[in-house]
Amino acid sequence: MVITLDASILLFYVMIFTGIANLILLILEKDGHAGKWFGKVNILFKNKILGLRFFEKIVYDMASDLIPKYKSISVEKGSEGLLEYIGEIVYKSILFSMFSLAASLILAYAFSNLIIVFFGILSFTSILYPYIDYLLLKGEKDRGIYNELVFFAFTEYICQESGRNIDYALNHVINGRLFKWIRTEAKIILTDLLIHSKNLYNSLRERASNTKATVYRRFLDGYAGIYATGGNLLTYMSHQIEVLKNDLKFRIKQFLEKAQMISVKKSSD
Repeated sequence: MVITLDASILLFYVMIFTGIANLILLILEKDGHAGKWFGKVNILFKNKILGLRFFEKIVYDMASDLIPKYKSISVEKGSEGLLEYIGEIVYKSILFSMFSLAASLILAYAFSNLIIVFFGILSFTSILYPYIDYLLLKGEKDRGIYNELVFFAFTEYICQESGRNIDYALNHVINGRLFKWIRTEAKIILTDLLIHSKNLYNSLRERASNTKATVYRRFLDGYAGIYATGGNLLTYMSHQIEVLKNDLKFRIKQFLEKAQMISVKKSSD
């Protein structure tokens, strides 16, 4: 027999489970002996879980898939660091899934509704969190580069005017604190130039092919092409500044219009 779920009763059970979980965490935090015991058990259990061939394969398969993705968004995580990170996520998702499944079974029995068990099983999808983390970082990085590019273009124009190419501007970015995302991009490009002995054209084109930020990719491709053909880079940078500046003005105008609309709406309310 299926009983309709009562929201207040469901909330009551959730509060009970949350209270028990917080009580356990408080005991472990305040009691040093309990905390040490739990730490040892936790490490032992983690090693056994991740030592199983099935979960070990999940960790390595996810890492091999995610390493190039993280590198493409300039996140500095080596293979070992990423393995550790993913292994921790897999382990925690298993614990979370076990707890959620147990809680869902109790609730399913209490409400005589097996559908609740389905939600407990779905909790295992938390193992995919590294992919969500990558997508969030990628979106943040693309927006960050988009916002910083106009200011970097000004910096590069000044360097170009003094007879220095983009690699000098990238060095300036690394040594300064004005840029966040372009600073990580500069490290990758300069590493290709100084350590991997690539020329400027190949380094810029390769970086452009590894980024999904459209405006930034066009900026690098255009610079690389003109540099390779011996074109006028100062004229190119002047044109880029004009395009990026107009785009920034348009975005600021849109923001101000939206802010004004919200302000008028609130005042009318």
